[in-house]
Amino acid sequence: MENRIWEENRKALEEMLPGWGEYIEKEAYKETEEYKQRLVVAIELDETYSGEKISIVKTEQNSFYLAGKYCPQGMAKHVGKKLEKADYGTVILAVGFGDGRVLREIVQAVSKDTVVLVYEPSIDIFLHAMHEYELADIFKNHTIGLMIEGINGEEITTVINQAIKIENMSKVKPVIHGNYDRMFPKQVKEVIAALSKRVSDLRFHWNTCVEFTNETIVNTIRNFKYAYHHYSMNALYQTLPEGVPVIVVAAGPSLDKNIDLLLEAKGKACIIACDTALKPLLNRGIVPDFFVVVDPRKPLELFEHPQIKEIPMISGLNIPYKVMEQHTGKKILYFDTLLILELIEAVFEKEKRTLKNVMYGLPTGGSVATSAFSAGRLMGAKTIILIGQDLALSGEKEHAEGTFKKDRKFDLENKVLPRVEGIDGEMLPTLYNLKLYLEWFEEQIKNYSELIVVDATEGGALIHGSEVLTLREAIDTYCQNEFDSESYWNTIEPHFNEEEKEKVLEFFTGIPKQLETIKKQVLHGKKLYTKLEKCALKKNYSLDEVKKLLKKIKKVNQSLEQSRFAMLITDGLKGVEYTLRVTAYQFKDDEQKNLVESAQAGQRFLESMEIAINEVMPEIVKLSEFQGEY
Repeated sequence: MENRIWEENRKALEEMLPGWGEYIEKEAYKETEEYKQRLVVAIELDETYSGEKISIVKTEQNSFYLAGKYCPQGMAKHVGKKLEKADYGTVILAVGFGDGRVLREIVQAVSKDTVVLVYEPSIDIFLHAMHEYELADIFKNHTIGLMIEGINGEEITTVINQAIKIENMSKVKPVIHGNYDRMFPKQVKEVIAALSKRVSDLRFHWNTCVEFTNETIVNTIRNFKYAYHHYSMNALYQTLPEGVPVIVVAAGPSLDKNIDLLLEAKGKACIIACDTALKPLLNRGIVPDFFVVVDPRKPLELFEHPQIKEIPMISGLNIPYKVMEQHTGKKILYFDTLLILELIEAVFEKEKRTLKNVMYGLPTGGSVATSAFSAGRLMGAKTIILIGQDLALSGEKEHAEGTFKKDRKFDLENKVLPRVEGIDGEMLPTLYNLKLYLEWFEEQIKNYSELIVVDATEGGALIHGSEVLTLREAIDTYCQNEFDSESYWNTIEPHFNEEEKEKVLEFFTGIPKQLETIKKQVLHGKKLYTKLEKCALKKNYSLDEVKKLLKKIKKVNQSLEQSRFAMLITDGLKGVEYTLRVTAYQFKDDEQKNLVESAQAGQRFLESMEIAINEVMPEIVKLSEFQGEY
C-alpha cells in the first residue's frame, strides 16, 4: 500500500533539494561507507496522553522520546518563540531533525532570509520521520541545508564554514533538539566544536586584519618599488633538487637544545629560517638559505645583524618597509596585494602569462612558521623537518635565547590557558594562536599525505601525523644529499627582464592618476549618500527619488568594488569596514530609519576612504617617480 505521507514528503524534498528525493527513494545511500558505518538505532511509535503520534528512539542503554511524552508541540513552540527575531544574516544550526515539529516552528518563526542548517546524526531517524510525519509544508516554506549522517554528514564542517562569515558570525544561533545530546553525545559535541572553531577562527583572522591594517597599506605602497627587481615565489615552484629536505627553523624555546646540530645539516638540506630564528642562528655561525617575513609589525630588533641583509628573503609587500630598505639580497615575493595583479596584467599580455610570470599567494596558517612550511612544500620538498616549533609553553620563555632582548614570560599554572598534548603525552599549556597553528600543521599533514613531516623540535606540543625524531636522527635519516644554494640560484631568473621592467615603470607612473579617479568616485558617492539622508528624513519622502539615488549609489559602489586600487585603500579600513558590515545586518522594522542609518553609514565609510586617499597620496607620488634605483 502506498504511503501518502512518504510520497508527499519525498516530492517536497525533491523540489527543495533536487536529487535528494530520488536518491532516498532508490536507497542509493545503502551502498555508501557512511551508511554502513552509521550508528544504528531502533525507533518505535507511541502516543502522548492526548493521543498525538510520537516516536521513541531506543539505544542499547536507554529509550528517548523524540518530542516529549506530555506536550511535544508546546516544546517545539517554545523553541520557535525564542527565534522570532531571527532575520537577514542569521544562521540557525539545528542539531537534530527529530520528527519535524521543532523544525516547523523554526521556519515559521524566522524570515525567509534566515539561513537554516539541519544536522541529523542518524539517517534512521530522518527516514522514520519521512515515513511517519507530514513534513512537506516545512520543505515548501523554507530552503533548508540538510546534513544527514549516512548520506552527507561529512559535509557539515564545510557547510558551516561557507554559511558563517565575518559579517554574520555574531548572529549564529545553535539549537540542539531535545535528547540529542544524550542520544548522540559524540556527534553533537563535534558539531558544536566545528561551529565554535569557525567563529573563533573568524574572530582571530579579523582581529589580525584590523590590527595590521594601517601598517599594511603604508608598507605595501613604500615596498611596491621592490617589485621592480624581485624574484617571484612561483619561479621556485618544484625546483628543489630531488632528495633535498627542507628544515624549517622557528624560534621556540626548544631550539636552544639542538640548534648547533644545524651546522651539520648546512649543505645537506635547504634551511628556511623564520625571521625570529635569524639572530639565534647567525650568532652560532649558521647561515640559513632563506628566511621568511610575513608580519607588518615585525619588531626591527629581529633584523639587527649585519649578515641578515644578504640572505635571500621570502616575503609579501606588506612587511615593515625598513626591513625591505635594509635588505640587499634576493627578494622572493608572493602575492599579498591586489596591486600585484594590476602590475602583472600591465606587464604581461594575457596569452603570455605562465606559472613563472604570474604570482600566487603563500598558504599560511597565520604564523611565519606556517608560511615557511608552505614555501618548502611549494619548492618541491618531499620531506620537511621542523625544529624550534614548540607550539606550547613547555617553559616560562616564549622564544629561544637571543631572539628578543626582553622575552615574554608566562604563568604555566594559569588555568585559562588552553592545553595541548605534548610529545611525551603530558598536557601542556599553550596560547590560543599557537593552538591554531598546531591545528593548521595537522591539517596540512592530512591534506598532503605524500609529504613526510618530521618534528625534530625535541619538546613542546605533539603534531599529530608527524614523525617525531631528534634532530640528530632526522639529519642522519634524511640529510644525505648535497645542496649548494649558490648553484641553485643560478637556475632561477628574476621576475622581469629589461623590456618588462620598462612596463613596470610605466605602471608606477600611472598610479596617481588612478587614485585621483577613485577619489572622484568617493566624493561623488558621499554626495549621493547625503542626498539620500536628506530625502529619507522628509516626513513623506518620495519612493521614486529614493530608488533613483539607490541606483546611482549602487553604480558607485560597484565601481569601487571592482577597482583594485580602491581595494588597496579599503584594506586600510578594516576596522571601519567590519563595523559597517555587521551593522548592515541589524535591520529594524522602521523602513525610514533604515534608510537614514544606511545613508549615514555609507557617508562614514566613504569619508574614511577620502581621508585614507589623502594620507597615502604623497607615497603614491614618490612611487610614480621611481626610476629603478634603490
